[in-house]
Amino acid sequence: MKISDFVREFKKTYPGQELYKVATEAEIASFEESIGILLPSTFKEFLRTFSNGILLLGWEPIGGVDEKSPCGAIRKSERIIYDLPSEVLIEETNELVDSARLITLTMFDGGESSNDHWAFICEEGIPNNEYRIGYIGQDNKSIVKVVRNFEDWLGIFWKGNKDNKDSEFAIPTFHIIYPDYDERGKILHEWLR
Repeated sequence: MKISDFVREFKKTYPGQELYKVATEAEIASFEESIGILLPSTFKEFLRTFSNGILLLGWEPIGGVDEKSPCGAIRKSERIIYDLPSEVLIEETNELVDSARLITLTMFDGGESSNDHWAFICEEGIPNNEYRIGYIGQDNKSIVKVVRNFEDWLGIFWKGNKDNKDSEFAIPTFHIIYPDYDERGKILHEWLR
């Protein structure tokens, strides 16, 4: 889903939703310099045109480039899960990625009250830095699900929630992909497999 389409549809569907201030180009550039990694172009567009971090629909905690953002600033995943190994396994492809190249998208898991979270897998040579996004489980310290990029991730969230506005709670992206509670448990916890 294109960012501009999401912003337009979101504001039409949820006209009273309070948003945090947007980020400036200078704030984004300064933040990228501080972490030593360039952010995806589409994520930067989201920060500049929608909100510099947000608890999206009160449930999906997207970080910004400002510590004062509703969910804080995005950061290296090793600062969320302190005992993350230096290389993290992507279970779907059986590949290892450098944990220092994992940058949080969400600041924790919406719904499970854990440190499970979505992170950008920041690899060299990706056009416009449109990195894959992986879901890191705090118990098994591996990436259990990968989505192609930020626009795809946002599209999954929006498709699962746009017609859900009368519900008390939004549905987190991971729960949209895996709606069954037992299946999520087995994916996230080796002891349930």
